[in-house]
Amino acid sequence: MIGLLIKDLFALKKQWRVLSVITIIYFVFSVASENLGMFSTVSIMYAVILPVTAMAYDEQCRWDKYALSMPLSRSKIVLSKYLLGILLNLGVCILVCLANLVFVYFWDYDLKDVMATAVGISGAGLVILAVMLPILYQFGVEKARLIMVIIFLAPSLLIIMLPNFELTPSPELLSMLPYVLPLLIVGMLLLSIFVSIRIYQRKEF
Repeated sequence: MIGLLIKDLFALKKQWRVLSVITIIYFVFSVASENLGMFSTVSIMYAVILPVTAMAYDEQCRWDKYALSMPLSRSKIVLSKYLLGILLNLGVCILVCLANLVFVYFWDYDLKDVMATAVGISGAGLVILAVMLPILYQFGVEKARLIMVIIFLAPSLLIIMLPNFELTPSPELLSMLPYVLPLLIVGMLLLSIFVSIRIYQRKEF
């Protein structure tokens, strides 16, 4: 499975250069505006986009058909994409944490708050990964694009509409979130992996 991960990293080699330049530009903008939100949001999008790009390359090259002719199990092929996404999310979390230290040092931001934001952003990336990969395996990258747009627009609209319903979480609920959310994210990932493997096992190439 490590070999599959290395294959994806090499396939994305050109993307790394472009994204590195974009990352630096957004970091400069964030520092100039004293707002790390822009940099954090763009960073998490990289962690989401790159696994999709790797799957798109595989589809274009019909790599899956070739891979299945080798002694590779379908479950390992699926798990390699999850491993790629998880490692990218971890990398984004570290990157945002380091960027946050700049804001803590120069603008007296609260260290606890900014680190919690970095971890939260990484968690959001893992949730997106858990929702996205089964859809990609079921429909393919091209067909799944519209479905993913609809799925990810729905939570955004919900967040915008929530203030109209005047729903305020209780302090007890908010205090439980740091303990409950990691378990929910892990549960979502495990369920997502199970579903993706089942879908991939039924596919013919």
